[in-house]
Formats: sequence, C-alpha cells, structure tokens
Amino acid sequence: IADGVPADRVALVAEAAVDLPPGHYEVRAISDDGVRVWMDDERIIDRWTPHESAIDTARITGGRRRFKVAYYEIGGFAELRFEILRR
Repeated sequence: IADGVPADRVALVAEAAVDLPPGHYEVRAISDDGVRVWMDDERIIDRWTPHESAIDTARITGGRRRFKVAYYEIGGFAELRFEILRR
C-alpha cells in the first residue's frame, strides 16, 4: 500500500478498456471484503459483503470491453486480484 493510504477502511474504483481477441474468457475477482465488477456497464460479479478471501467468476466473450472494479477493505487481511483468462 502506498504511503499515506490506510491499510484498513479503504475503498477504490478502477476502470480500464481492453481489446480481447475473439474467443471465450473467464473474468476472475479474488477478494477479501467487498468487490463488484462491471463489464460494459453490466454488473457481472457482485460480492458486496465483508468476507474472507473468495473467488468469483463470470464467463465472457472477446471484443472491446470496458471494465470497472469497485472494492472495499474493512480490516484485517486484504486481497484484491482481477484476472481475465482465456478458456
């Protein structure tokens, strides 16, 4: 965590556009506390409750995609990973 950013009681929103070649993909969010993921303004992952480390997935197809990830950390262990895997 960067200097000046608290380790607990923190939230973030990140956005990105990605060009995925044609095919099938799995979006994976690994989180400890709350996470939501949108693709092209449609919510595809929603675990917006405090929880221990968990994996959530959604199946998508290739193309130009816009992603938004929202995350919060209440306290204790913190984890957030966002992956796009070709299937």
